Amino acid sequence: DRLHYQKVVGEGPQSGWVSIKLKDKDLLSRLQDDLTQGDMGQRTRIWAVSDIHTDKAENLEWIKSLEPGEFCEDVLIVAGDVANTLDALKQALQECKQRFKRVFFCPGNHDLWMQGQKTGDSTDKLQSILEFCKATGIETSPGVVHAGDRRVLVVPLLAWHHPQWDTEPELEEWQDVPTVERTVSDYWLTKWPPPLRIDDGSVARALDNLNDDTWSDEEMRRERAAHDAVVSFSHFVPRIELNP
Repeated sequence: DRLHYQKVVGEGPQSGWVSIKLKDKDLLSRLQDDLTQGDMGQRTRIWAVSDIHTDKAENLEWIKSLEPGEFCEDVLIVAGDVANTLDALKQALQECKQRFKRVFFCPGNHDLWMQGQKTGDSTDKLQSILEFCKATGIETSPGVVHAGDRRVLVVPLLAWHHPQWDTEPELEEWQDVPTVERTVSDYWLTKWPPPLRIDDGSVARALDNLNDDTWSDEEMRRERAAHDAVVSFSHFVPRIELNP
Protein backbone atom coordinates (compact mmCIF):
# COMPACT_ATOMS: atom_id res chain seq x y z
CA ASP A 1 0.00 0.00 0.00
CA ARG A 2 2.97 2.30 -0.49
CA LEU A 3 4.27 3.93 -3.68
CA HIS A 4 7.76 5.10 -4.47
CA TYR A 5 7.62 8.32 -6.50
CA GLN A 6 10.04 10.54 -8.38
CA LYS A 7 9.23 14.18 -9.09
CA VAL A 8 8.82 15.05 -12.76
CA VAL A 9 7.84 18.70 -12.47
CA GLY A 10 6.76 21.13 -9.75
CA GLU A 11 7.67 21.73 -6.13
CA GLY A 12 8.54 19.25 -3.41
CA PRO A 13 11.04 16.47 -2.72
CA GLN A 14 12.76 14.78 -5.66
CA SER A 15 11.63 11.30 -4.55
CA GLY A 16 10.14 9.42 -1.64
CA TRP A 17 7.44 7.04 -0.43
CA VAL A 18 3.73 7.75 0.08
CA SER A 19 0.77 5.69 1.22
CA ILE A 20 -1.82 4.99 -1.45
CA LYS A 21 -4.57 3.74 0.89
CA LEU A 22 -5.84 4.54 4.38
CA LYS A 23 -8.01 1.66 5.50
CA ASP A 24 -10.63 1.47 2.73
CA LYS A 25 -10.00 4.95 1.34
CA ASP A 26 -7.85 5.59 -1.74
CA LEU A 27 -5.35 8.37 -1.17
CA LEU A 28 -3.88 8.18 -4.68
CA SER A 29 -5.31 7.07 -8.03
CA ARG A 30 -3.64 6.49 -11.37
CA LEU A 31 -4.40 9.35 -13.76
CA GLN A 32 -4.25 7.11 -16.83
CA ASP A 33 -7.24 5.17 -15.55
CA ASP A 34 -9.38 8.23 -16.26
CA LEU A 35 -8.10 8.72 -19.82
CA THR A 36 -9.06 6.83 -22.94
CA GLN A 37 -6.41 5.51 -25.30
CA GLY A 38 -7.57 8.06 -27.87
CA ASP A 39 -7.05 10.93 -25.42
CA MET A 40 -3.55 9.69 -24.66
CA GLY A 41 -2.72 9.19 -28.32
CA GLN A 42 -3.87 12.66 -29.34
CA ARG A 43 -1.17 14.09 -27.11
CA THR A 44 1.63 12.01 -28.59
CA ARG A 45 4.22 13.90 -30.63
CA ILE A 46 7.20 12.44 -32.48
CA TRP A 47 10.44 14.41 -32.26
CA ALA A 48 13.69 13.70 -34.11
CA VAL A 49 17.26 14.76 -33.39
CA SER A 50 20.71 13.73 -34.58
CA ASP A 51 24.38 14.55 -33.95
CA ILE A 52 23.90 15.72 -30.38
CA HIS A 53 27.58 14.89 -29.58
CA THR A 54 27.25 14.94 -25.81
CA ASP A 55 31.00 14.56 -25.30
CA LYS A 56 30.67 18.34 -25.34
CA ALA A 57 29.37 19.34 -21.93
CA GLU A 58 27.10 22.07 -23.26
CA ASN A 59 25.23 19.58 -25.44
CA LEU A 60 24.58 17.25 -22.52
CA GLU A 61 23.43 20.20 -20.44
CA TRP A 62 20.94 21.09 -23.18
CA ILE A 63 19.35 17.63 -22.86
CA LYS A 64 19.25 17.97 -19.07
CA SER A 65 17.52 21.33 -19.46
CA LEU A 66 14.52 19.76 -21.21
CA GLU A 67 11.49 19.77 -18.93
CA PRO A 68 10.42 16.14 -18.33
CA GLY A 69 6.77 17.02 -17.87
CA GLU A 70 6.60 18.63 -21.32
CA PHE A 71 7.54 15.45 -23.21
CA CYS A 72 6.28 12.66 -20.96
CA GLU A 73 3.79 11.42 -23.60
CA ASP A 74 6.09 12.00 -26.58
CA VAL A 75 8.40 9.86 -28.71
CA LEU A 76 12.00 10.83 -29.46
CA ILE A 77 14.00 9.58 -32.44
CA VAL A 78 17.78 9.82 -31.95
CA ALA A 79 19.44 9.23 -35.32
CA GLY A 80 23.01 8.63 -34.23
CA ASP A 81 26.21 10.41 -33.27
CA VAL A 82 25.28 10.69 -29.61
CA ALA A 83 28.85 10.47 -28.28
CA ASN A 84 32.34 9.19 -29.06
CA THR A 85 32.67 7.09 -25.89
CA LEU A 86 30.37 4.37 -24.60
CA ASP A 87 29.96 5.91 -21.15
CA ALA A 88 28.94 9.29 -22.56
CA LEU A 89 26.51 7.62 -24.97
CA LYS A 90 24.87 5.68 -22.15
CA GLN A 91 24.47 8.77 -20.00
CA ALA A 92 22.94 10.80 -22.83
CA LEU A 93 20.43 8.11 -23.82
CA GLN A 94 19.41 7.65 -20.19
CA GLU A 95 18.81 11.39 -19.88
CA CYS A 96 16.62 11.23 -22.98
CA LYS A 97 14.70 8.23 -21.64
CA GLN A 98 13.93 10.09 -18.41
CA ARG A 99 12.26 12.87 -20.40
CA PHE A 100 10.39 11.03 -23.16
CA LYS A 101 7.88 8.20 -23.02
CA ARG A 102 9.73 6.27 -25.73
CA VAL A 103 13.14 6.70 -27.34
CA PHE A 104 14.15 5.12 -30.67
CA PHE A 105 17.85 5.05 -31.53
CA CYS A 106 20.28 3.96 -34.21
CA PRO A 107 24.05 4.49 -33.93
CA GLY A 108 26.09 6.81 -36.13
CA ASN A 109 29.74 6.66 -37.07
CA HIS A 110 30.95 8.53 -33.96
CA ASP A 111 29.10 6.08 -31.73
CA LEU A 112 31.27 3.26 -33.12
CA TRP A 113 34.60 5.04 -32.70
CA MET A 114 36.96 3.14 -30.42
CA GLN A 115 37.77 6.06 -28.13
CA GLY A 116 37.95 4.80 -24.56
CA GLN A 117 37.75 1.15 -25.69
CA LYS A 118 40.84 -0.81 -24.68
CA THR A 119 39.72 -4.13 -26.17
CA GLY A 120 37.52 -5.44 -28.96
CA ASP A 121 36.50 -3.69 -32.16
CA SER A 122 33.62 -1.58 -33.49
CA THR A 123 31.36 -4.61 -33.91
CA ASP A 124 31.89 -5.41 -30.23
CA LYS A 125 31.05 -1.83 -29.32
CA LEU A 126 27.90 -2.00 -31.45
CA GLN A 127 26.84 -5.14 -29.61
CA SER A 128 27.47 -3.44 -26.26
CA ILE A 129 25.34 -0.49 -27.35
CA LEU A 130 22.46 -2.70 -28.49
CA GLU A 131 22.58 -4.72 -25.26
CA PHE A 132 22.54 -1.53 -23.19
CA CYS A 133 19.56 -0.22 -25.16
CA LYS A 134 17.63 -3.45 -24.68
CA ALA A 135 18.29 -3.41 -20.94
CA THR A 136 17.21 0.20 -20.50
CA GLY A 137 14.21 0.34 -22.82
CA ILE A 138 15.83 2.31 -25.64
CA GLU A 139 14.22 0.95 -28.83
CA THR A 140 16.53 -0.11 -31.68
CA SER A 141 14.04 -2.22 -33.65
CA PRO A 142 10.74 -1.30 -35.34
CA GLY A 143 7.90 -0.28 -33.05
CA VAL A 144 4.34 0.99 -33.34
CA VAL A 145 3.43 4.46 -32.06
CA HIS A 146 -0.25 5.26 -31.49
CA ALA A 147 -1.01 8.87 -32.33
CA GLY A 148 -4.73 9.29 -31.83
CA ASP A 149 -6.42 6.83 -34.18
CA ARG A 150 -3.32 6.58 -36.39
CA ARG A 151 -0.77 3.78 -36.18
CA VAL A 152 2.74 4.95 -37.04
CA LEU A 153 5.50 2.40 -37.61
CA VAL A 154 8.92 3.75 -36.52
CA VAL A 155 11.82 1.85 -38.10
CA PRO A 156 15.45 2.37 -37.01
CA LEU A 157 18.00 1.27 -39.64
CA LEU A 158 21.63 0.36 -39.11
CA ALA A 159 23.84 1.86 -41.81
CA TRP A 160 27.32 3.06 -42.76
CA HIS A 161 28.71 5.30 -45.49
CA HIS A 162 29.36 3.37 -48.70
CA PRO A 163 32.39 4.53 -50.73
CA GLN A 164 30.99 3.00 -53.92
CA TRP A 165 28.21 5.58 -53.79
CA ASP A 166 30.74 8.25 -54.77
CA THR A 167 30.00 8.46 -58.47
CA GLU A 168 31.61 11.86 -59.04
CA PRO A 169 34.63 11.99 -61.41
CA GLU A 170 38.10 12.26 -59.89
CA LEU A 171 39.63 15.75 -59.47
CA GLU A 172 42.23 15.29 -62.18
CA GLU A 173 43.03 19.01 -62.44
CA TRP A 174 44.22 19.10 -58.80
CA GLN A 175 47.52 17.74 -57.59
CA ASP A 176 48.32 15.89 -54.34
CA VAL A 177 44.69 15.65 -53.20
CA PRO A 178 44.66 13.77 -49.86
CA THR A 179 43.00 10.36 -49.99
CA VAL A 180 39.76 9.69 -48.14
CA GLU A 181 41.66 7.35 -45.79
CA ARG A 182 43.74 10.35 -44.67
CA THR A 183 40.90 12.86 -44.36
CA VAL A 184 37.93 10.91 -42.98
CA SER A 185 38.56 10.03 -39.33
CA ASP A 186 36.29 6.96 -39.41
CA TYR A 187 39.09 5.12 -41.20
CA TRP A 188 41.39 5.24 -38.19
CA LEU A 189 39.00 5.80 -35.27
CA THR A 190 36.93 2.67 -35.95
CA LYS A 191 38.26 -0.87 -35.95
CA TRP A 192 36.70 -3.71 -37.92
CA PRO A 193 37.41 -7.44 -37.83
CA PRO A 194 38.76 -8.96 -41.07
CA PRO A 195 37.57 -9.17 -43.76
CA LEU A 196 35.42 -6.08 -43.08
CA ARG A 197 36.78 -2.85 -44.52
CA ILE A 198 35.32 0.60 -45.04
CA ASP A 199 36.98 1.22 -48.40
CA ASP A 200 35.44 -1.76 -50.19
CA GLY A 201 31.93 -1.24 -48.79
CA SER A 202 31.93 -4.45 -46.75
CA VAL A 203 31.32 -2.58 -43.48
CA ALA A 204 28.26 -0.88 -44.99
CA ARG A 205 26.93 -4.19 -46.32
CA ALA A 206 27.53 -5.99 -43.00
CA LEU A 207 25.59 -3.38 -41.02
CA ASP A 208 22.80 -3.32 -43.59
CA ASN A 209 22.52 -7.11 -43.38
CA LEU A 210 21.84 -6.81 -39.65
CA ASN A 211 18.56 -5.06 -40.49
CA ASP A 212 17.35 -8.26 -42.17
CA ASP A 213 17.65 -10.06 -38.84
CA THR A 214 14.70 -7.98 -37.62
CA TRP A 215 12.28 -8.30 -40.54
CA SER A 216 12.52 -9.75 -44.03
CA ASP A 217 11.53 -7.61 -47.02
CA GLU A 218 8.22 -9.46 -47.19
CA GLU A 219 7.50 -8.89 -43.52
CA MET A 220 8.38 -5.20 -43.82
CA ARG A 221 6.05 -4.70 -46.79
CA ARG A 222 3.25 -6.44 -44.89
CA GLU A 223 3.80 -4.30 -41.81
CA ARG A 224 3.99 -1.14 -43.89
CA ALA A 225 0.61 -1.84 -45.42
CA ALA A 226 -0.90 -2.39 -41.97
CA HIS A 227 0.03 1.08 -40.68
CA ASP A 228 -1.12 4.60 -41.49
CA ALA A 229 2.42 5.93 -41.79
CA VAL A 230 6.02 4.73 -41.64
CA VAL A 231 8.91 6.77 -40.24
CA SER A 232 12.24 5.14 -41.02
CA PHE A 233 15.55 6.67 -40.00
CA SER A 234 19.28 6.01 -40.02
CA HIS A 235 22.38 8.11 -39.55
CA PHE A 236 23.15 7.90 -43.27
CA VAL A 237 20.98 8.45 -46.35
CA PRO A 238 19.55 5.06 -47.35
CA ARG A 239 19.39 5.59 -51.12
CA ILE A 240 22.06 6.81 -53.54
CA GLU A 241 19.69 9.29 -55.21
CA LEU A 242 19.42 11.15 -51.89
CA ASN A 243 23.11 12.05 -51.99
CA PRO A 244 23.57 15.80 -52.61
